Amino acid sequence: MTQIQSLVAVGLAAALILSSAPAQDATIAKADQDAAKIASPASVFGKVKVGDTLDFLAEVTLKDSTGKDFEFKTWFKSKKEAPEKAPQLIALTFWSNSCPYQVAWNPDIVALAKKYQGQRVKFVAIDSNAGEQGQLDQINAIRSKTGLDFPVLMDAGNVVADMFGGKTTPHFYLIDRKGTVVYTGAPDNDPFDRMPAEEKKLYLDDAIKATLAGEKVAVPATKPVGCGIKKVSKADA
Repeated sequence: MTQIQSLVAVGLAAALILSSAPAQDATIAKADQDAAKIASPASVFGKVKVGDTLDFLAEVTLKDSTGKDFEFKTWFKSKKEAPEKAPQLIALTFWSNSCPYQVAWNPDIVALAKKYQGQRVKFVAIDSNAGEQGQLDQINAIRSKTGLDFPVLMDAGNVVADMFGGKTTPHFYLIDRKGTVVYTGAPDNDPFDRMPAEEKKLYLDDAIKATLAGEKVAVPATKPVGCGIKKVSKADA
């Protein structure tokens, strides 16, 4: 092989390596750009806002990923009849089994659910993506692999997502014992764990701690960042 042929071969190999870089790199780069936008309550979107009382949830029943009915009214009923057993807080999030943001945030969310398990803070995920409604085996495999032991509810036709105005995965709503939203938005400002610890803002964790302590949530709303919920078309509906 001549020197020119060797240089050409090296160049082609380098181009191949660059072209095969994982798509996640682009997602991470975008996440770095989005992080600065998360703490901007003025840009929060959705029908449900901080201060809203979600009485409509008491009428909602969804199938979980194991095929069982999940009725929110059981939480509301226990709140009235047995306050000592009712959830102190409900951390409800829209969820996806494939979104890179959701996959990256899953370990943090699982850890947070375990942290507050003994304080009657209940986590629940809702999958409203049209393309994921039939992927129960995959969803349950992810739950098992990540240790996600709270319910994943299937929102066929994205009915509940439309009620909330939820558009991304994840998108959290922290709901107190009165059914009132006290926080909405992203779990934190660093989905891919790329920030120095001193720059990371634990919005959801801080909101839970403040509410359990009877204190005002310092940052009650942030911009949710993640993948858009893939909704059914009106024709399909």
